[in-house]
Amino acid sequence: KFVLVTGDLVDFGDNEAMIERWKNITKDLRAATEYVCSRGDHDGEKLVILKRELKMEKMFYDRVFGDIHVFVLDSCQKFAEAEQLKWLEERATASTAKHKFAVFHHSPFLIYENRMEQAAEIRAAIHPVLVKLKFCAAFCGHQHAFYTTKRDDVRYVVTAGGGAPLAGIDPSLGGPGDLARRMYHWVGFNEEAGKITGTVVDRYGQKVSELGFTLCEH
Repeated sequence: KFVLVTGDLVDFGDNEAMIERWKNITKDLRAATEYVCSRGDHDGEKLVILKRELKMEKMFYDRVFGDIHVFVLDSCQKFAEAEQLKWLEERATASTAKHKFAVFHHSPFLIYENRMEQAAEIRAAIHPVLVKLKFCAAFCGHQHAFYTTKRDDVRYVVTAGGGAPLAGIDPSLGGPGDLARRMYHWVGFNEEAGKITGTVVDRYGQKVSELGFTLCEH
């Protein structure tokens, strides 16, 4: 139905040659389905070309796909902007969708020692909001690997294994029931009878069965 992207489309977002390369790589996918993208910290400050290509008026916006309401957020300022949080609260409170998803780049929960302090700042700013607004899940990037954890009934999926050098992972920094793997991958989801399940697929198109999980169930 749609593709969610957790940011860092290119290494330097103000470099037109890199953006042209991204456009060529993703053109078939973007023609086939809706491509819903958040901003990453490598995507450049102005994002003029990317915004035009993706028809983004702002760095935060929402889309509805049947029973799923997707809220795309900009985490590059650590959620310090009052306008974005006010918009999120108003739109999410008014939503009648069965499932509410957030998509943003910097995850509140990581298992990478070098970014734990940054994750704590993000967590303080956005996690209580997602819990209050009864979000099912949040999709994030930034740590170049796969990691999923469920906290206060919000499922976080860190999926950032699209091609950049992989980051280290330390499972001891996570919690019970967490799943992680240092690998290039994408994550696919299937919805059936109100239950959404996730499957990790490696770079060769093979499903990694031991990394399967339930995203949400209503």
